[in-house]
Amino acid sequence: MEEMTKTSWQWIDWNAHGPFIASGSPDAIVYMYNANSGACKIFAGHSESVACGSFTNDGKQLITASSDGTMIIWNPKTETPLHRLEPKDARFHQSEITCLATDGNIILSGDAEGGARVVNIKSGQVNILRLAVNGQQLILLD
Repeated sequence: MEEMTKTSWQWIDWNAHGPFIASGSPDAIVYMYNANSGACKIFAGHSESVACGSFTNDGKQLITASSDGTMIIWNPKTETPLHRLEPKDARFHQSEITCLATDGNIILSGDAEGGARVVNIKSGQVNILRLAVNGQQLILLD
């Protein structure tokens, strides 16, 4: 567990289907620890601080988002990205991603400029979420 002492955590999440703890750090790395053995896997793919992250409800994906505006949907067993979303995609966030939540099928994410996106976990398809002018309706844009 030497990696854990070298950096601070931005967030931490427990995988409900196994003894795994994931954490994001200011050094742009995601660490996943086996709570039983102490073994650590390192997920590299962001270029700035990893601001938020979460395992899906079934534990089969790990979603991370960064200050660089990227979101990566990982396979935690193989440490490989299933989808990588970036600011160069005009439909995705153009600023720092500050929060995310998932139900296992979709991801809802928010950014520093007040934008929100809905991402399909399987396809990686992005939709823009807007609050209507009256402030009482959410509108999902294709």
